[in-house]
Amino acid sequence: MNKSYTEQMEEALWQKWSDYDTDAEYASTIDFLNAEDGFRSFGDGLVALMQKKDPSMDTDKAIAHLATCCKKNGVELSKIGSTNTLKSWFKSGPRPKKGEDSRDAMFALAFALEFTPDEAAELFHPVYLDRAFNFRNEKELVYYFCLANEKTWLDAKRIISSIEYDAEVCDAT
Repeated sequence: MNKSYTEQMEEALWQKWSDYDTDAEYASTIDFLNAEDGFRSFGDGLVALMQKKDPSMDTDKAIAHLATCCKKNGVELSKIGSTNTLKSWFKSGPRPKKGEDSRDAMFALAFALEFTPDEAAELFHPVYLDRAFNFRNEKELVYYFCLANEKTWLDAKRIISSIEYDAEVCDAT
């Protein structure tokens, strides 16, 4: 049975547990946590998630597969990232920065790969390292609805564009 990345990391930390008895400064544990290869890259996490749908997936096939999925599911690849950004992700480059644009890119990625809401949450939590589905954000509520009901990216964009906003919002909590 293949262990998940999280299970492997937990096991490695438990193996380090015995060091606590002899290493009063916890230096070896801190070194372990700060090691460059201690945590997987965004691209590695994304490939692991893609492998759940296609076990033959690997880093070399990821961009081509993503481009095919985008075409098939009506998502512009540029909504996820530029070619250079994608190459960087899959070569252990920097992960996407936190922000509204990156969140939208993650949702575009979820629609391209036909994720369920649970799979999208898995993309956000252990891969992108942020929470998924802010239900106070109307766009993200629409994304959730569309993913849960097997609607397309274009359906989500159409629904979002039809939302009317009240100019006089009195949000007193």
